[in-house]
Amino acid sequence: MDFWKTIKVLLRRWYVALPVLLLSLGGAGVVFASVPPEYESTGTDLLTVPKAGATLDPSKPAGIVNPLLAFDASLTTTAQLLTQVLLDPAVYAQLTQNNPDIECEAGDGGLRGPFVQVVCKAPTPDAARATVEAAFKRLSQELVERQRKLGAPESTFINVETVVAPTEATLLVGGKLRAAGAALALGLAASLTSAFMIESFLLRRKKPDARRPESKKSDGEPKWPADDQGERRATPAAPPHHKLSNEANPTVRIARPG
Repeated sequence: MDFWKTIKVLLRRWYVALPVLLLSLGGAGVVFASVPPEYESTGTDLLTVPKAGATLDPSKPAGIVNPLLAFDASLTTTAQLLTQVLLDPAVYAQLTQNNPDIECEAGDGGLRGPFVQVVCKAPTPDAARATVEAAFKRLSQELVERQRKLGAPESTFINVETVVAPTEATLLVGGKLRAAGAALALGLAASLTSAFMIESFLLRRKKPDARRPESKKSDGEPKWPADDQGERRATPAAPPHHKLSNEANPTVRIARPG
């Protein structure tokens, strides 16, 4: 549809489009205020090799080795293992306390190394930060327990270094803005639709009804439809009506001979 034509229709039917637009703005504000707030906290840990190295006595080839450090890229693999533990449904439910309003993500944060990053979103800032702290606490416990089960000497245990402590939760407005934007878009569509509906209705009222029969002339002579060449078609004249009478058609009586 032509842009300027749309503008003209809106200007002509402003008394319909403007109230609907104002209601849409109010509705978008109500939606923005009604969407619950969301806060986000982030933290990052790094896995490091202990000072004693991977074996209990590095000078001896047959020293006791930490199995989690006995292969290439061992720290990165261990970090991935711990990430999967945090994403386990049972562990995830414990961290979020089965609260559907709390969401957490775990990964390397795109750093491509032995990093574990945890991002949590919650309705309150305290809940978001507390969930990140609980995730890192569970990560450290899981790392120690797995190394003990593998029989690794404690001096060879992998260390966890805090790179970014759980941050103060910040308010996220993206979700609220998206909801308000959707409500406003629907309102604008309703404003345009209502203006064009009124425009179309009024235009139909102004047009004459094509089905209405043509009126007769003032002198009483009916209007005859025209033929294809625009000329009036003549109506054949009715045949003359002859009135029968005795004078016009005399009856002759013949007398019977004597």
